[in-house]
Amino acid sequence: MAAEDKTELPQRVLVLPLYSQLSPEKQYKVFEAVPADTRLIVVCTNVAETSLTIPGVKYVVDSGRSKEKIYDKRLQMSKFTV
Repeated sequence: MAAEDKTELPQRVLVLPLYSQLSPEKQYKVFEAVPADTRLIVVCTNVAETSLTIPGVKYVVDSGRSKEKIYDKRLQMSKFTV
């Protein structure tokens, strides 16, 4: 493999959560620029994942878990369940 074909891996990673109950200040951190030697990893629910676009995302890993809104007849209210 030629030297120009090699992709240089980042030296650091920044892992940030993203979900509705997180404070707005912490939610906005996923949109802040990261240094060139850092890879951003965002861990979020499917609700957050489908409702926004994060600039610079190269890969998405789907955990296969989701939160779904269901109506509980006994409690007579809707709730999110995993």
